[in-house]
Amino acid sequence: YLISCRSKFTKIIKDRYVIFFILFCLFIIFSSLNSKYPLYSLESSLFYFRFGIFSLSIAFIVNNFDKSLVIFSYTFNLIFVFLIFDGIFQYIFGYDIFGFVQKGGRLSGPFKEEYILGGVIAKTLPIFLICNYFFLKNYRFRNFVVIIVIFLSGITIFLSGERWTSFYFVLYIFLLIITLDYSKFSVSRFKIFLNSFI
Repeated sequence: YLISCRSKFTKIIKDRYVIFFILFCLFIIFSSLNSKYPLYSLESSLFYFRFGIFSLSIAFIVNNFDKSLVIFSYTFNLIFVFLIFDGIFQYIFGYDIFGFVQKGGRLSGPFKEEYILGGVIAKTLPIFLICNYFFLKNYRFRNFVVIIVIFLSGITIFLSGERWTSFYFVLYIFLLIITLDYSKFSVSRFKIFLNSFI
């Protein structure tokens, strides 16, 4: 079993995308060292490789543990819905579930003084859709649940006060409407468009 895991991990490491990512990390570090303010620039580039390690860890788990994608999907759905609920809760009551107070009309949710709630929801929304339409294929009211979550995530993003994130969300929904292969899902283009428009 250990030999099999090691061979799969070696195969992942040798993937061309991984090699490209390593070269990219080296490139941005080199660029930071040659910038006008190298220490300030290195704050964001030096440890950029952590995203690669995170991706490799997920790939390793998916390739070696049965039903790992299903477990990941349920866990991710729970966290995603919690972020939305916590953001709306903070907007209504002025503080979130953990007691973090809303300041300046912006929502931080469980991130305390970091106002990244809208960005996190917007950027992980595609992962939510992938989890529900590819890894959790057979559960009742799937389309209804997904549409409701998309609608509530849009509300939370707008309430968060992040204008660029709001634009990103609208752009993503628009691209989703015009590129989605509707033949694979039991939902019509008109319903998706109508709910997204509303």
